[in-house]
Formats: sequence, C-alpha cells, structure tokens
Amino acid sequence: MKVGVIGPIIQDVNIYGNQKIEQAGGVTFYSGCALDSLGVDVTIFGSCGETVPEFPESFKGNIIHLLKQGTTTHTNITPENEPDKRYDQAIVYDNSILPQDISTSDLDDLDHIVLGPMFHSQIGLELVKKLNGTPVSLAPQGMIRYIEGQNTYPQSGEFIRKFNQDVYEILPYVDNVFLDANELVIISGKQQTDKGAAKLLDSGAKTIIVTQGQKGSLIYTNSQKIQVPAFPVEVINPIGAGDSYMAGYIAAEQQHYKDLENRGKFAAHVASKSLQSSGPFKGTVDEILELMN
Repeated sequence: MKVGVIGPIIQDVNIYGNQKIEQAGGVTFYSGCALDSLGVDVTIFGSCGETVPEFPESFKGNIIHLLKQGTTTHTNITPENEPDKRYDQAIVYDNSILPQDISTSDLDDLDHIVLGPMFHSQIGLELVKKLNGTPVSLAPQGMIRYIEGQNTYPQSGEFIRKFNQDVYEILPYVDNVFLDANELVIISGKQQTDKGAAKLLDSGAKTIIVTQGQKGSLIYTNSQKIQVPAFPVEVINPIGAGDSYMAGYIAAEQQHYKDLENRGKFAAHVASKSLQSSGPFKGTVDEILELMN
C-alpha cells in the first residue's frame, strides 16, 4: 500500500505538564511516521522553508520537499490534568500547496492520499480536484485555524478556530474526514455529534470519523453509526494521537480489515500506544495485531 501525505512540515514545541519537547510536527510528521511504522510505503509532500525539520532516523519513507516562504513554528500547551484540551500559538509562514507544486507522476501510483493542512489557507479546491480518483482522507483541523487580525505572512499569535466555507467545497472529493468533537461543532454548526456528522455526509463526504479522547470514537456513513471504544493507558504525551489514529485507520486496510468497526479498533489501539510515549508513534503492526486479538 502506498500513501501520500500532503501538508506543511512544521517545527513543534510541545509542552505537557513539566515536559517540553521540540521536534518536527504537523499531520505530515505524526501520521507519516505512524504509517511508516505500520509498514505502509509513505511519501510526504511537505511544504516548509529551506531546511526540512528532522524526522526520526528510523523513518523509511520518502520526503518531497516543497520549498516555501519559511517553516512554521507551532507551540502546543496541553494541561496535564486535561489531556483532551490544547492551547496553541504559532508563527505561520505561507506554506500553501498549489496544484503545480506536485507532479502528476508522483501521484499516479498512490493508493491513498492524506490531506493535512495546519492553517486555513494551505489546501485549496484546485489541489483536491487534481487528486480526484484516488481515495482521500482529510484532517480539517488546520482549515479552521486563523490568527486574528492578520492577513499577510508571516503571521504570529494565538490560534483561533472558526468556520471556513472552504471545507464544504472539498467534501465531495473526500472519502474520510477525521476530526474531534469540538472541530465538528465548528465546521458543522451543530452541537449534537450525530447531526454534525449527518451535515458533513450530506455535503458529500463518504465517511466521518469523530475522535472523542477517552470516550472513544464514532464512525459515520450514510447507512451506519459505529461506536469504537478507547483503550485506556497511562498518558505520557497526547500530542499526535489523533494523527496516529488516522494513520491506523488507513493502515488497517492493508491488514485486510474491510469492516469499519475493526478499522476503528485498530486505529484506537494505534492512538492508545502513541499516548504512551513522546514523539510520533513507534509501534509495529505485530504489536497492534496482538492487541486486536
């Protein structure tokens, strides 16, 4: 299975309790590393400045560097007693990815594509149209991130989250949407998770996957609603767990899990294991399969 991950590669500063860890970050990093650890052939199309933030030595995937204005720095602050909450701020450079940035030949042999914007302006409709025909997973959290009162790059300040109509323009081209319950409220305008998921399905997406931290996750299609439990573990660091869940869900297809419930359970085990250490997911397929059994 060959998967492409498209988005910025950023420099993360993660603060959780007394821990402070500086490393690469973004969906490209966390889901890309998790997919790689799970045996998937990964190509990252990563936008950043001249120097690409460092990936682990164990990373076997391919990184195609999309040179942009600069490398965004993102500071995540997660209260130790509230691991499902996050406060963040950033210095954001123009890392927008345009259709001409990625050659068609690099996309041709991909079995799946992940879109992982970090800021509202980084992924547009024309790029998504270029991917048409290949299954697409979208992590829309970045599409609702803004910095108040700033319209030119670089932008600096605390992130705010607000509705972005662009999400709805690309939903008809998307197979899976991965988001948490709070992001679903902002994007759908619905307080009830069922109604929010229904709105996104009605707008063209095929499957909506809503992560709820310790409450587990929900998978919605037009004909199904599946509750997937969380698998509680001692939390060492929660950063990247959602991206690891997405990677697990996609990688589960390679393990021949056709039913959505088992894909969700496989993903939940990957997310739980990622919580048990700092940095990207470092587990193996065999470890997850053992947990599944």
